[in-house]
Amino acid sequence: MELEGGVFSKVIPKGTVIPCKKTKIFTTASDYQTTVEFPVYEGERPLAKDNHKLDSFTLKGIPPALSGEP
Repeated sequence: MELEGGVFSKVIPKGTVIPCKKTKIFTTASDYQTTVEFPVYEGERPLAKDNHKLDSFTLKGIPPALSGEP
């Protein structure tokens, strides 16, 4: 996943047997956000732009809250 500032966050590490289920908590970047776009990448580099973008999805209907609250 690409985080604020273009940083890459691994959710499923390399070599994980598929199918798998992994959980990671992310928070919103700004106050009262109700929609978040999640670009999905594959790769090992620390910056998202240096990895291969697979696709993205949009999560809608998030209850409004202050930034940083899961």
